[in-house]
Amino acid sequence: MKRLLLPILVILLTVLTVQAQEPATHLETLNIDLWPDFDQPSVLILLTGQLSANVSLPAQVTLPLPPEATLNVVARITSTGNMIDDLVYETTADSVTFTLPDRQFRVEYYVPYQAQELNRNFSFTWLANLTVNRLRVTVQQPATAASLTITPAPMRQVSNTPDGLTYHLLPELSVPAGEPYQVQLAYTLTAPVLTINADSTNQTTETAVSTPTTTTNTRSTFNIPTILVTTGLFLIVIALIWGYNSRRQTPRPKTKPAPKRQARYCHQCGHKLRPNDKFCRECGTAVR
Repeated sequence: MKRLLLPILVILLTVLTVQAQEPATHLETLNIDLWPDFDQPSVLILLTGQLSANVSLPAQVTLPLPPEATLNVVARITSTGNMIDDLVYETTADSVTFTLPDRQFRVEYYVPYQAQELNRNFSFTWLANLTVNRLRVTVQQPATAASLTITPAPMRQVSNTPDGLTYHLLPELSVPAGEPYQVQLAYTLTAPVLTINADSTNQTTETAVSTPTTTTNTRSTFNIPTILVTTGLFLIVIALIWGYNSRRQTPRPKTKPAPKRQARYCHQCGHKLRPNDKFCRECGTAVR
């Protein structure tokens, strides 16, 4: 039994050690989508990132999170494009940390803006201990915004989108770890109406200019580290049951049954004699 349990425990310890990875230090790509006045009177920020190829999985990822942010989604994106929000994460006053078993992720949160009547101002800052090889920022213009000023200036805008909205694409750049990157927005609404409620739009939860993904709220998606741990525990249970049944089924040595005494009868009258009788109790004849 001990010989069987030892390799199983070694496998479990190996799996748990693999899961405790070094924090990721490089992102190959990071798409930052800023959606002001989309479905709340604030700015919806979508961070869609991909780890560099040299980062081992699973990887621990820490992203900056503004103190006033309201976290909405922390999800992984599978190789088939499914977005699954089954990650366990921890938040601090200025960050969110999670372990990523896939190469891509999505984090969404809301941040308030400055408002004065129909005027809106917002400043977004990216500052992280991650080097981003290719950072792309896209700003969705609110449906009722008459004008939108963005700093730094966008390199181009896209208007012929399926949702009927205008998107402003900022220049792609590389941002080293510890170096801040800032985007400022200023616009005026023609009416205090959120984009999702505007009659001219048909919104989804995905950006119109980035690769769409399918959101899946499920806990049953395959996760290799989880499967390995579960399999190890299952093997331990099977080993314990096998050992218990083996002990129960071990044959015990058979004991020789005690010999039975044969009944004696008087040779003269046939009366049944007791074990210690020397004379028949019926006829008095001496027992042979």
